[in-house]
Amino acid sequence: MNNYSMSIIGTTPGTNLFEAEGAWGGASWQGFLNVGGERLRRRSRDRKSGFFQVLPYDPKWEIIATFEKQELLRNLSGCCVVIEHVGSTSIPGMSTKPIIQLNIGVSSAEERNKALDILRVRGWLATTPSGWFLDKKSSLKTTVGIAVCVVIYGDPYWQSRILFREFLKTHPYEFETYKNLKISNYNKGFGFDEYTKAKEQFIYETMIKAGFPKELMVEARVVDSLPDDHRVPLPRNDYREIGVSYEKH
Repeated sequence: MNNYSMSIIGTTPGTNLFEAEGAWGGASWQGFLNVGGERLRRRSRDRKSGFFQVLPYDPKWEIIATFEKQELLRNLSGCCVVIEHVGSTSIPGMSTKPIIQLNIGVSSAEERNKALDILRVRGWLATTPSGWFLDKKSSLKTTVGIAVCVVIYGDPYWQSRILFREFLKTHPYEFETYKNLKISNYNKGFGFDEYTKAKEQFIYETMIKAGFPKELMVEARVVDSLPDDHRVPLPRNDYREIGVSYEKH
């Protein structure tokens, strides 16, 4: 072996991340497996999308969200309990993709089906096999995308998104770490699915800090499966890589 050799000591299931030990004093480090032609093509496709870019927070996002909520409430009168603006665009100061997520809370599965039928007739398109997520461009004809998720009001999915939003609003260390993790991962050239997966463990650990029950993490779709000992942890000090100085108090 020469000075450039390494030994892979662990991988992250479902991703192209690996952790290795090299000849540099035995320090461990992280890298990327050969992603292959298909994944590179997906990355190129995602990068051409105007919605897959991480932008500085824009106060107009909240204005657009309010407008879209009002329009949805008019369209869904009688089958909607409440609509909440969630996701990173709902957190003032957070850098993120220009896609506003609105959770539409309904009282039952029957009401959810009614709401989905109304939305489809009005031009919303399903983006997941479950059909819960739908999206379209903003009615205000901006460069912002709108995604809605029709869920049972108060269920684990609903609770987890509200809790994560409010926790980051009141915990500046986690706020800054998440913000800069998103920027750094986007700058690494990830495609959309890779970018989303790379945030998963941070979100999981933050939800634990916020008091969300571990046993509800999968049901709430915080993670696809509970992390195990073989996962490579996301870099906690990733924000330092891009020159942001922020000390925990």
